[in-house]
Amino acid sequence: MANLDNKFKTLPANVKAYLVSLKAAELNLFVLNKNKIAPTDFGKVTAIITHLFSKTIKVSDLPATLKSELNLDELAAKSLACDLVGVRLLIIKDWLEEDLETYIKNWGGNPSEYLHFIDEQKKALAEEEKYFATELKSEPEFVFKSKITSEPVATPVLDIAKEKTDSIALFKNNLVDLLKSTGGEEFIADYNLVLISLLSDDQDFKSNLEGALYVNSEELTAGRLKDEEKDISPTIANWLKDFIKQNGSDIFDDIILLDYLSKSPNAKNLNLTEKSLVKKLLKLYRNLSFFPDSMNNAPVEEWEIIPIDGTTESAIPTPVPVAKGTPAVSPIAALEETLNNYSPASLEYKVINQEIKRLKKRGTEKVVSRKPNV
Repeated sequence: MANLDNKFKTLPANVKAYLVSLKAAELNLFVLNKNKIAPTDFGKVTAIITHLFSKTIKVSDLPATLKSELNLDELAAKSLACDLVGVRLLIIKDWLEEDLETYIKNWGGNPSEYLHFIDEQKKALAEEEKYFATELKSEPEFVFKSKITSEPVATPVLDIAKEKTDSIALFKNNLVDLLKSTGGEEFIADYNLVLISLLSDDQDFKSNLEGALYVNSEELTAGRLKDEEKDISPTIANWLKDFIKQNGSDIFDDIILLDYLSKSPNAKNLNLTEKSLVKKLLKLYRNLSFFPDSMNNAPVEEWEIIPIDGTTESAIPTPVPVAKGTPAVSPIAALEETLNNYSPASLEYKVINQEIKRLKKRGTEKVVSRKPNV
């Protein structure tokens, strides 16, 4: 990976621009959807594209690489290879110094069908550079400096209004699949760049995106939630209402999040996977609703809206039961006691140990209660 990073950094400026532009995001998504690639494999494909741009994979080896990495049959691998070369690589043919048209023909494609993508990318890149020069000139330090190896789940960047509209639709109607997805960390990281750039100068968009969360009717977990005396659906909107009802609408830290997931009536009995999903949702809510304060003092390149941490490793374990009128103990001590119930090789042990390290790093312990040892 270090070698690939170095090659990426040394790419000619014009080649790098065609790799990481937001138009490239649109084209990647077009190719992936056309070839019915699963969202969990998006990151693999965009990583392969980066290797192709960096010449660490030969274009001639592309069908075999796709067949191996994505478990595709021969025909599907060649079809995807034709689209990747035609849509993404013809624009940098001189840099690659390979006979791309012949490859496309040999794989069953027609090179002439892809020629219009060359003009589209040239025009889009010029307009994109003009847009960011104008819109982000007040924040020169935020110039997409993160490690970009894949493209975000973005719609056409040429129409910024549509970009925002589609993001709102995603947050309102299609967020659960994104929260549940695994293996697409690089893809989500790049989508975060798009969201942050749009949020940075548009308060109305921020409000609308946040509002989409509050009305999202997708069910995030199984079972029903308790709302006073009623049973309600476990939707994204209802999980957020439950959290805000118990913790208020102010910005919250990870200790409050831990307490909610481990002690609240609706969250405490969730299984490990579902706690992970609720945690991910609440972190997304915090990142978005309190942006940019929610980024704390993190470097700009580490900012995120959609959490990227894995759904299992980021789970919050169930703590030791709490009893009134008993001695006080820190959450770290409670988790360390819980740790003894699991094998060091188990997933639960790793998850709990991760939380202990996280709390120790923060240097802050919020007191909870437990029964004394007898």
